[in-house]
Amino acid sequence: MSGLRLLNASGTDSSVAVGFTRRTIALLVAAAVGLATFVFLIGGGGTVAHAQTTITATIGDHECNEEEWHFLINGLASEEDAPASITVTWVGGATEVVDLTDFTGGVAHYFTTSNLGIPVQSATADIDAEFNNFVLSHGPCDTSTPSPTPSETPSETPSETPSETPSETPSKTPSETPSETPSKTPVPVPTAVPAGAAGAGTGSAASVLGLMLVAGGVVAGTALIARRRFLHDS
Repeated sequence: MSGLRLLNASGTDSSVAVGFTRRTIALLVAAAVGLATFVFLIGGGGTVAHAQTTITATIGDHECNEEEWHFLINGLASEEDAPASITVTWVGGATEVVDLTDFTGGVAHYFTTSNLGIPVQSATADIDAEFNNFVLSHGPCDTSTPSPTPSETPSETPSETPSETPSETPSKTPSETPSETPSKTPVPVPTAVPAGAAGAGTGSAASVLGLMLVAGGVVAGTALIARRRFLHDS
């Protein structure tokens, strides 16, 4: 009996020991998984902790290179942290999306040969990782804003206005005004009748009256003679 009791007691102790061992192993495994996850988020997978933001390059002073524009982002942990492209805007509104050209020593490089004669106004990029600087490394220094307006305005305005205004106004006014004014001035008409003209009119009237009297006398005499012959013959 005592031997059986000892056997049961030893069996109970063995099961308890086995259960304790499994529980300990499960706890150790869970702790290891938690630790690995923590290390991944803080260490190798640190990019997950940063939200994507838009950054702007510092244009300012840069090295002179007349053949290309070069932008860089430095202080990156790996090439995967580098933005795939940046957006460059020049004075006047021209824009271009410039792809990642190279990645060396934690520095992302972006090159373009567009708009070499126009100053850069801004450059932006979207990034979700830690970095140190985003700058314009080098590019053309002798850039000037195009000026089509000043070159065209002075050449057109002076050539048209002086040539048309003086040539038309003086040529028409002097030639027309003097020629029309003297020709339309009324010629004075004499109102007095000359003495000779009045006498001539009076003499002609008297002559006509005299002829009428003579003609009347002739007609009357002829009629009288004709009557006397008629009476004599009868």
